[in-house]
Amino acid sequence: GLERVLEMVFPAAQAAPPDFAPANGWREREDHRDRHGRAMQEGREWYVRLIVEEPGLNMRDRNNVLGQLEDAAVGYDRHDLPELKPSYSPYLTIVFPHADWGVKAGDYASDFRPTHKGKPAASWRFEVRGDVARTVLLRWEGPAEILRNSVLLDEATGRRYAASDAVLLRDGLSVTMTGTVAAFSWRYSGKPNK
Repeated sequence: GLERVLEMVFPAAQAAPPDFAPANGWREREDHRDRHGRAMQEGREWYVRLIVEEPGLNMRDRNNVLGQLEDAAVGYDRHDLPELKPSYSPYLTIVFPHADWGVKAGDYASDFRPTHKGKPAASWRFEVRGDVARTVLLRWEGPAEILRNSVLLDEATGRRYAASDAVLLRDGLSVTMTGTVAAFSWRYSGKPNK
């Protein structure tokens, strides 16, 4: 739930002996987590979890999130977590590739953008990657209001899918990978946040 994402995106301070624990740093991190928790509960910030699975091999990656945070940047920021390349086979993963982030260029497990505040709608590009071509299920979870205002675009076929489609939410989107990468764009066209 929300607490798990907050822990993933905003890790709690590590325990340290009282003599060495920087009280201000700990307080700032906890205040930061609390602010984001309140903003998500109030609908000013949000996230969508992306999940890819291949049930026949019992493979799943569900540690990928996109969304909007008030203190996020359009480019790299501290909320964007790197995705390590799998060192095993078979594998299946989702990444947000960012060759455009200069010294921070690479693949990421999360990609947060700033909240609208009157700016144009946001878009995220992500890739499903595997060691071989296969048929997988792509799923997502998020607030109903965000899903109602989001569209998923399959870049290979040009097909668009309403993120709020009840059948897709229940069954997932079947994706036949013709190679080891399938590319998608998530487009959010909701009204500017409060």
